[in-house]
Amino acid sequence: MNAFRAYSLLSTINTCRLIRRNLPSNSNTSTLRVIADRVGVKRRSRRFLRNYILANGLLFGGGSLYYFCYLTTKQKRQIKVSFEGLQRALRSFRIGFLIAVDYKYHFWTIPDTSPEYDSKLKECHTRAAERIAQGCIENGGLYVKMGQGMVSADHILPREYTDGLRLLQDRALRRQRNEVSQLIDEEFGCEVSDLFSYLSPEPIAAASLAEVYEGRLKSTDERVAVKLQYIDLQDRFTGDMLTIRMILYAIGRIFPKFEFSWMIDSVKSNLERELDFKLEGENAEQCYAQLSPHLKYIYVPKVFWEYTTKRVL
Repeated sequence: MNAFRAYSLLSTINTCRLIRRNLPSNSNTSTLRVIADRVGVKRRSRRFLRNYILANGLLFGGGSLYYFCYLTTKQKRQIKVSFEGLQRALRSFRIGFLIAVDYKYHFWTIPDTSPEYDSKLKECHTRAAERIAQGCIENGGLYVKMGQGMVSADHILPREYTDGLRLLQDRALRRQRNEVSQLIDEEFGCEVSDLFSYLSPEPIAAASLAEVYEGRLKSTDERVAVKLQYIDLQDRFTGDMLTIRMILYAIGRIFPKFEFSWMIDSVKSNLERELDFKLEGENAEQCYAQLSPHLKYIYVPKVFWEYTTKRVL
């Protein structure tokens, strides 16, 4: 019996020695230190990652700001146009998504043979036209011109669309005064005062693509009308046309009955011609040459070609 007790005690002692040997330390202080070291490493890693990201962000931001300060006015405007183009695209896709959901939701369970189909369809057309008109106004420029082109397609589009978009026909952009001097500088490389002895501070007429000012030529003192294109339309053209094409294509895929992507090709070619004021001047002279011999009362303004470019007439 005593031998059994001695054997049990010896086994217990050996077991304790084995456990103590395999543990890193049986001290509470040592265990806490190991945990603290591990936590400290994680904290140092997080601090290093945070400082690394902050340093690179400051370096990139400072470098971009330094680079931006040395850009020309035109280059700065092109960068601004790119960011605004993304905003216009997102707004356009949001409107297109809302229109698609509106049609799908209201006609999910209504067959085209239902008595209420036509009335529901007209209501959806009206809401879609209102959304498109508001989006064109917010995006401005070429979008307004696109909406005006849709109004002229009243022989194809539903009446609710053409009626809802008709308000765009008198819609014009208004820009800041300094854009006039920027445009003159980019087109002629000089100041406004170098070309005109007088240029009205406010436009006497405005449309979706250009404004018209009253002026007097400095060289001859002749009273002229100066048509100035909105300065960023040429920069916006490709991106805006691509966005509109993608939206119309998506709507056509979702609703085969309302596939209008073919319209963009016609509108694009017309816009390209309208954005070229040299072509407008040539058309004016051709109009005068063909009509003046037969219609004595017709009047076509004289074009001063030395002061005319693609964006100035």
